[in-house]
Amino acid sequence: TNSFAADSNEFPILARPFYDVVLDDESSDVVAYPGESNGRILAEANSDVGGFDVFLRRLVYEDACRRVDFFGGYQYSRIDESLAIYSDRVVTRTVGGSLPFGTEIDVFDSFDASNTFSGGAIGLMAEYDRGPVTWHLLAKVGLGNMKQTVDISGGTIIDVPGDPLDIRNGGLLALPTNIGSYSQSVFAVSPELDIKMAYHVNDCIDITAGYSFVFWNKVAVAADQVDLGVNTTQLDGPLIGAPRPSFPFATSDYFVHGFSVGLNWYY
Repeated sequence: TNSFAADSNEFPILARPFYDVVLDDESSDVVAYPGESNGRILAEANSDVGGFDVFLRRLVYEDACRRVDFFGGYQYSRIDESLAIYSDRVVTRTVGGSLPFGTEIDVFDSFDASNTFSGGAIGLMAEYDRGPVTWHLLAKVGLGNMKQTVDISGGTIIDVPGDPLDIRNGGLLALPTNIGSYSQSVFAVSPELDIKMAYHVNDCIDITAGYSFVFWNKVAVAADQVDLGVNTTQLDGPLIGAPRPSFPFATSDYFVHGFSVGLNWYY
């Protein structure tokens, strides 16, 4: 989980950048500005990775110090990603401005992506004994289907003192042009490498340390689904012109490193 938070008590000027396709120029949604409004911006990104393997192994080589096994089976992996951006502001300008003093505006954008890999896997497992140390190696590759699902949602709530709430479908980067649920299935490859060392302290205790690397070549990452181009006509009325932000359904490489330490007790 990665998060970001900023408010106008610490940063008097806060704004969310985007590209205005109507003006064909960089722009921003101003959340806080001295004499205009006070506010805050919150953002959070989450990544969750899990999976399991089921396989059969067969001995292909063995001597006094070494052993090598071939194995094959089934691999399942799931990668869930999310990105949420939230901002709220209170209008502090007493005269002039398009909104009256005390108006509250809440805006949120949400991008969720889930990736499910299911396929076959083949590989080799090896062990090597050298004195009090045993090395374990696993190398495999999975081939199968990656089902990708992306959900985009957003909303804006405008609370003008004395008026009913104005609730709108769409935030800033999640608008009617890209809001929705999208899915596709693609062929994917997932290699994996695991190296583990066990130090035999005595007949009952082993101290272990290991490293793991897992890779997937086609993963829909939540942040990659964000289009910073915005057709601002749809913020206050019907869309006129290019349907932006759009949904790109972008995929990218995704890998995970892991380190482990442990203690084995035999009895």
